[in-house]
Amino acid sequence: MNSPAVLEKSIRGCENVTKMSEEEWIIAMAIRIGPIKSSFAVQLLLQNLNPPDYYTLRGIGQSGLAESAQGFADVSLTDAEAGTELSYNGEFQIGGTLSNIAPGIVSGVANRVSAKFFKRFAECVVEAAPLLSE
Repeated sequence: MNSPAVLEKSIRGCENVTKMSEEEWIIAMAIRIGPIKSSFAVQLLLQNLNPPDYYTLRGIGQSGLAESAQGFADVSLTDAEAGTELSYNGEFQIGGTLSNIAPGIVSGVANRVSAKFFKRFAECVVEAAPLLSE
């Protein structure tokens, strides 16, 4: 989680990642829901750190279209035969015009975006592992 490059590759629609501290990033990203595209500035925080086993990711985002997004994921890392197993449980919400028009669709998109993030994050970490160990 400490690599802006890994975060940037992991976040769908990511345009930029700025590391503010070891536990805070600002992310510029765009999400498309049907014909509507919305850009967000997201503050991503690492909380409840218990390395290397557990942490919480908390995101708070705002869009110029009076949209808001927030959520958290409790992330667990456990030893497995093939390496490390990443599991998460969280809640994600998008508010504003989009969620008022189609709340079911927006909720589904939020869940798919989070699932794709963790899938891509795991892939990026595996790709980066040889580079990180050098």
